[in-house]
Amino acid sequence: MQREGNTEAALAKEKELNQLRRVELAERVKVYPTDLNLRFRLGEVLLKVGEFDTAIGEFQKTIRDPKFKNESQLRMGQAFAAKGQNDLAVRQLEGALEGHTHVTDRVKEIHYELGGIYMKLDNIEKAREHLGAIYEVDIGYGDVGDLLAKLDSSDEEGKLALG
Repeated sequence: MQREGNTEAALAKEKELNQLRRVELAERVKVYPTDLNLRFRLGEVLLKVGEFDTAIGEFQKTIRDPKFKNESQLRMGQAFAAKGQNDLAVRQLEGALEGHTHVTDRVKEIHYELGGIYMKLDNIEKAREHLGAIYEVDIGYGDVGDLLAKLDSSDEEGKLALG
């Protein structure tokens, strides 16, 4: 639908599909409460539909499994950030970076999230650190170049202007 230019209809269908997934996965979790894969998938859908507290609860359960730990921390960080709880978001996202020895797409995503949070907090140095970690290895990643330029100009002007 999006190819036809009907973005609103496509977003409405996606929202409807995510609600159906939420219901289905919640039912499956009731039947198989120890299945952490189902819980993780439910958490992802809850995050997409904006049920942040419930999503965080699911990720808090899946984080205990090493297989889901980093992904759960990333998603919890995103949920906390969406709620405006940036200190908790940073803690989870920094934890999600631990143990990574190579810069993968997931590591770039974590650095990007952290850079965005630090920009909101007007912590230019930390924002530059995380966005720069991406830029060093992938100059074309999203809008990282533009964000770093904003950070550079904010250094000159003394205040970060998000917009």
